[in-house]
Amino acid sequence: MLLLISLCLPSVVLLVGCISPAYSIEAHVEPLDPIVLAGTNFTISCNLDENSTNGHTSSDIVWYYKSSKRPIPSDQYHLVNDTTCQLIIRDISFEESGAYMCALASDGGNLLAYEGTMLYVGSPPASPSLKCHSNNILDYWCEWREGSPSNLRTSYTLEYRQQFGGNSWQNCPDTQTKGSNTCFVSQDNHRGYTQKVRVTATNPLGTAVAEITFNPDLETVPNPPSNVSVESRGSHSLRVIWELPLKWTSHFSMFLEYKLQYASEFEPDTWHKISRREMSGMRRLRPAFNIQNLEPYTNYHVRMSCKSMGVMGDKHWSDWTLIQTGMTDSSVPTAAVTALDWRQYSSHEEPLFKRDVFLQWKRLHRHQRRGVITEYMVNVMLQHEDGERIVHSENASSTVIFILGLEKYQDYYIQISACNVAGCGPNATVYLPDGTSEPGAPKNVAAQWQISNSVKMSWEMPSDPHGYVLAYNVQWAPNDKGAEWSSAEVNCNETSYIIKDLDPTTSYQFRVQTKNAGGYSGWTYSFELPDENGFFADQEATSRSAQEILKQAAQSLRDMMKLLQNNIAEENGENSPSQTPDLN
Repeated sequence: MLLLISLCLPSVVLLVGCISPAYSIEAHVEPLDPIVLAGTNFTISCNLDENSTNGHTSSDIVWYYKSSKRPIPSDQYHLVNDTTCQLIIRDISFEESGAYMCALASDGGNLLAYEGTMLYVGSPPASPSLKCHSNNILDYWCEWREGSPSNLRTSYTLEYRQQFGGNSWQNCPDTQTKGSNTCFVSQDNHRGYTQKVRVTATNPLGTAVAEITFNPDLETVPNPPSNVSVESRGSHSLRVIWELPLKWTSHFSMFLEYKLQYASEFEPDTWHKISRREMSGMRRLRPAFNIQNLEPYTNYHVRMSCKSMGVMGDKHWSDWTLIQTGMTDSSVPTAAVTALDWRQYSSHEEPLFKRDVFLQWKRLHRHQRRGVITEYMVNVMLQHEDGERIVHSENASSTVIFILGLEKYQDYYIQISACNVAGCGPNATVYLPDGTSEPGAPKNVAAQWQISNSVKMSWEMPSDPHGYVLAYNVQWAPNDKGAEWSSAEVNCNETSYIIKDLDPTTSYQFRVQTKNAGGYSGWTYSFELPDENGFFADQEATSRSAQEILKQAAQSLRDMMKLLQNNIAEENGENSPSQTPDLN
């Protein structure tokens, strides 16, 4: 007795093995390998051989499902007579497919002593889903999917013919090119126009047919455009180049129309559309399109789609191409740098008249740079009647710069602009004011009589000039209360001055002050110079009174000496002396 044990999966039956009857029950099971409609009741019979019962009856029979470890409850048994025991399965389901075996209770787990049959539970095939495609007008292919599972091996046959003209059905010429459950029909195997296509599903319980019509001319969905690339055409334009879709013949290039969309890197979800009118001329083998009015130095994402011109409806557009990206060229920056700040320090080399200036600023925002900022142009300018004049220029590679040796007492305008390969943008300007303020007074002032009526004054430049010295103001006056000051302005390059036409018998007082663009300094401490005899004003009055007395006394003494000499001469009879001793 041959036992077929099969694992029932959808559309698959496996022949597991053949069991030797050497120790089997003397019986046979019927029906063998039945195919049963799901949802019905089914009966399997185990019939003992009447000539070899060895005293056993049908009541000794036990039913098993798939193995000796899965005995079936006896309430499903029906004893027809002493030699026949039936197994009744009600409302049978797919899950109850499998091997059913009968054996004597005394056989135990000895599977070789069993008799059995394979039960296949299924249903008639459901109508498959059928769909056809074309991506080049000429060829087409169809694919189908199984309907609801039937749990039985099901075969499929696809046939096609021209819808009109009474053509006979033709079998599928190619079931391999597009994979399983497909049929590929090349242009050599059909006459075009509308096709009728049907697929027939067949299993032991029945057949089902799905049938559609398909016109490659009117239902083609092409592949996306191929080899799309994006290249710059300046700072405001990108050129998009592409080729015909894969599988599309060049003879039909004029039958394609395209969609092109682009989005800025700053708004990647906002897609801008090129109108169909603008794209209407793109029917060459190597078509291209220039996108205009773009922002400089900006990445743009580009995608494309296409469809056959003879096909109506959005559903016939191809998939979008993979996104391609291109960047427009640089243009000059659109904005000036911001947050411009500066500090100044006295120069180490010339601290009185020079200053070093430190400047810093913020970099431009990404969309303002319009390219990679390669440097910052820094110009130091002076304002003149005839316009501005650049007196110093430097290039900074970062957002800070140290400018050395600018004049401390000169105002400047400093302009800074960001530059890229296309040029420099607008200037940001900072004003450095003139540092001039009220000067300090000259130092080490001195005066000295030169000749009987002139005095030389000398001094040194102040230690804190606070600007460029324009002149020195020298003043002098007699050392008398209420005396008016005389003055003279001395050139800034001179540090001495000779005062003439002075009275040598008069003491004087002197003072000096510095003049710059900020005004005059305070006066040096006024000091007195004695007259040529070394007398100051108070001493001079006292000395003159004493001299007058001495002169008068000397004259009186001379007169007395003369009188005495005359008297002696008369007594001696001599002549009077001709001279009188000098008592001065």
